[in-house]
Amino acid sequence: MFSGHAIYLPELFPTHVRATAVSFCNGTGRIITQLGPLAAGLLVAPFGGNFSTAAGVMTCFALLSIVAMALGRETKDHVLPD
Repeated sequence: MFSGHAIYLPELFPTHVRATAVSFCNGTGRIITQLGPLAAGLLVAPFGGNFSTAAGVMTCFALLSIVAMALGRETKDHVLPD
């Protein structure tokens, strides 16, 4: 799941902040990802115990991440920032 970080993120940041920026993005993503199962569990109660509805809501968040990935800047054949 996080394998794209090592490929895509370093190309977005200048050399003098690259390691810090990639580590921050990776760590922040992992913290937010940990909240996913908690949010899914909390969504079950408002939907009357129906897990499939909560799973559908969580799937919408997954689709939003795919949209965000599609809107990301293409870095192929670009020079890395200094």
